[in-house]
Amino acid sequence: MNHKGVLIVARHGARRDYEMRNKGENWVSTNDRPHDPPLSEEGFEQAIALGDKIQGLLTENGLGECKVSCVYSSPLLRCVQTANGAISRLNELYRSNHEMEEDSSSASIKLRIEHGLVESLSLNWYSSWCLPGSDSSWGFYQKLPGEKFTWDEKSLKSDGDGCWNVHELATRGATELFLPFESLSHKIGDGQRLTIDYEYTSLYNLEDKRYRWGHFETKKNDAVRMGMVARTLLNKHPGETILLVSHGGPTTHLYAELTGCDFDSAPLCRYTGTSLYIDKGDGMIENLVVNV
Repeated sequence: MNHKGVLIVARHGARRDYEMRNKGENWVSTNDRPHDPPLSEEGFEQAIALGDKIQGLLTENGLGECKVSCVYSSPLLRCVQTANGAISRLNELYRSNHEMEEDSSSASIKLRIEHGLVESLSLNWYSSWCLPGSDSSWGFYQKLPGEKFTWDEKSLKSDGDGCWNVHELATRGATELFLPFESLSHKIGDGQRLTIDYEYTSLYNLEDKRYRWGHFETKKNDAVRMGMVARTLLNKHPGETILLVSHGGPTTHLYAELTGCDFDSAPLCRYTGTSLYIDKGDGMIENLVVNV
């Protein structure tokens, strides 16, 4: 198949906080980083399986000769863990096919942390972890009493000092919520090695956007952000196959942004839901599969 490059986009694997919530437990209330849950045991298994899934999708779509050369991940832990698991499995597959030297660490696929792939920094996301009683549910604010809850200052004042009744982390800039590289390396999963490209600088500058509680990202801005990142990275890797690991909403916003199709026309993006695109050149990007 003729193309100028191949783009693979995947959602992270199963989350530990959702698993606990489904058992009637609240992960958010017991953690000092309530916004950044890790994968569950099932999620780690899905991350490894994502490597096989990617190779299968490439083969099924006439791209079996393509090999992932670089992986970009959202800075949130569940995505980094998913990306690292997929890299581990892809490296195994490539070594088994004698496409990589057995002892060559330099040949291994590198992982780059890209802020532009982060979760939608919306009211729905913030309220899932920063309000009293938040239980990881998307749009948790809608569960609060009052027919017309809003996020404005008046609606959230709860004490005489006029302080917002939200978790302190929600008042910080978005980039302050991300783990530093050295901390990520200790949370990657048993028996796995983190292969981060420490020299890479995120191409999307979240600090300029000043997102935080009360200053939320819109759906449109989410879609534009994802589209910019995807197009820029395709141009950065001409003729290559790259993998982006992000979140359910952003991956589907990207589909809508690149194809012009409606967001709701895409299937629900479940754990490790994967989309495949080819760069046709001259700014044309064709979608082959979405959220499978």
